[in-house]
This record gives sequence, C-alpha cells and structure tokens, in this order.
Amino acid sequence: MMPNPETLLKELGLTEYEAKAYLVLVAKGDLTAERVSTLAKIPLPRVYDTMTSLSEKGLVIVTKTRPQKFTSIQPENVLDLIKEDEQKKLSEKLSKMDSIMPQILSDIKQHDSKKYKEEPDTLSYVKRRVSVESMWDEIHKRAKNKVILFAGDLFWLDDTRVMIRKTIKRGVKYRIIWSKRFNKVHPRIKRMLELGADMRYNEKVGPLRGAIVDDKWTIVFQNPNTDYNKRNINAEDETKSTDFTTLIISNKLISSTFGTYFDILWKNGLTVDKFFKKYK
Repeated sequence: MMPNPETLLKELGLTEYEAKAYLVLVAKGDLTAERVSTLAKIPLPRVYDTMTSLSEKGLVIVTKTRPQKFTSIQPENVLDLIKEDEQKKLSEKLSKMDSIMPQILSDIKQHDSKKYKEEPDTLSYVKRRVSVESMWDEIHKRAKNKVILFAGDLFWLDDTRVMIRKTIKRGVKYRIIWSKRFNKVHPRIKRMLELGADMRYNEKVGPLRGAIVDDKWTIVFQNPNTDYNKRNINAEDETKSTDFTTLIISNKLISSTFGTYFDILWKNGLTVDKFFKKYK
C-alpha cells in the first residue's frame, strides 16, 4: 500500500503540522489561519508559526491583507524547493565543519588523556582494520625497549616495514618467532633481517598471533586468513570475510606469562641459518 501524501511530505522533512497545513491549502486554496486550524485540525496558536516555517521554506505565500490569508505554491515545485533548502543547510554545515575542524584537531592533540593508557589491568579491543593499524602504529611509537612477536607467515611485513625500521632505529629490540614455511616466507625473512630484527622458526607457535611490548602491553590478534592482502580487498568484502578483532591488555602478569612462553619457543626454535638449510 502506498503511503499517504502527509507521510511522504514528512519523509521529505516537513513536520506533521506543516504537512497537514500544506495539504489543506493545496485542496482549498486561500485560507485564513482560523480555517487552516479547523480544516487541518491544528491548534490555532500553532498555525501562525507553522505558516511562518512553510513561508521560509518557500512553500506558502502569505498575503498582507487583514485577516492574513495563506496560499500554497504548486505541488510540482515542492521537491525542488525542499532540495534547495536541504542543500543550503548541508553547505552551511560543511562550511562550519571546515572552520572548526582545525580547532578540534588542535584540542584533541593537546588533550592530556592517552589513547592507550598505561594504567595497570586495563583491557580494550579494536575491530576494524583501520583501527587495528592505528593501534599498532601507536604501540610502536610508545615502545622503548623491546617488541616480541608471535607470527605466522609474515604476510603483514610489507605493510609495516617502514614502521618496524623506525622502531628498531630508535634502539628497540625486535624479536620474532614465525611458524609457517611457505616459499614466499623466505624473502620476507630476509627483509626482516635487513631491518635488524632477530628471528627464529618454531612450528609450535600454533594459531597464536600477538605481541608483547616493553612487558607492558600484550596484544592478541585475531588470526585472519593468511591470504588476506589489504590492497586486494574492498571494505565491503573485509567486513564480511575478515575478523580483525584485536585485544590490547595492560597487565604485567599476563605479559610475563606470554613472555615466558615466548622464551621457551625461542630457546627451542631454529635460527634463520638452520631454517634455510633445513627448508631450502
């Protein structure tokens, strides 16, 4: 069933009283406020502000006679006028955003609260790829001593190489345990070594993907499909097929537990030289 004209006008942005009043004027022609009130069933005190609003929208003409009379414009012109009004509002809103955005950004940067607090026993998470990337960049900037990583096939390396290089250049020790031995892993390992990272292979890492930073933060990544490449996936497909949920835990006990597990895997893992000899 098709919606009635009043509903359609309300969907275009008119209020209930505006829609009622306009339809009455279209049907009956010139009307006084009293007649509009009676026919449209609008309280008389509200008729005048309703007509003022419709007049400002260009939908009603107000006469200078006594008593005042109101006339509607042709229905064929309604959509154009409403669109023009909405475009004007949007333009003004965008202009205002442009003018205040620099101040907003300045205030945010100067705000004392930190995005990832160092308070003990905090747990947070991010879900979208762009949020994970932002968090990962922020964590690297905060790293002061060491980053240890549980990795798979290092598929993420090409997208984070610059960030890792900058982190290592600041004197941060970078150690990675990886667990996959596909052919394409070999060049990635070499690139990591060129950046100055220490690496060992241990297939017992299993599905765990994460990092420990300065014994303060433990980051646990959802294990996405290793075929994922962000340059070859659009936002819609990403939302449907890839789960990027990532936990950020600030707890020394948890970091220590994961760190101990890392040390065991590291001790029992293969050095890069032994890996290349065994898996040519």
